[in-house]
Amino acid sequence: MYLTLQKISNALMPLRQFLLFSAVCLMLFIAYQLIFPVAVSVHDNLLKICLLGLIWLLLFYSIIITFSGKRVDSIETKSWLAKFKHKLASIMKGCFVIFFFILTVAIVIISTRMLNVL
Repeated sequence: MYLTLQKISNALMPLRQFLLFSAVCLMLFIAYQLIFPVAVSVHDNLLKICLLGLIWLLLFYSIIITFSGKRVDSIETKSWLAKFKHKLASIMKGCFVIFFFILTVAIVIISTRMLNVL
């Protein structure tokens, strides 16, 4: 699972600047809508869609930042401390993958509920 997320993040790495720029634009638009409110329900729906897009952009950006780079699987030293550190790092990476999977499922559930409200 970690390798899959690493392949996805390496494939999305060229889009990192675009995702960050889009997230900043959406945050500015949301701030503008909250500062200068309009009583029309169309703007409320647009605000919900912008918030949903911002959540997805932040998820993709955090996956890119977290899982990009090379994975080191080999251990050069044979000491028990180095093996323990490697084992602990692999366990933490596994927990991190599970966290991102749960986060993705939660965002999908939030997205479907928000789109049903629209």
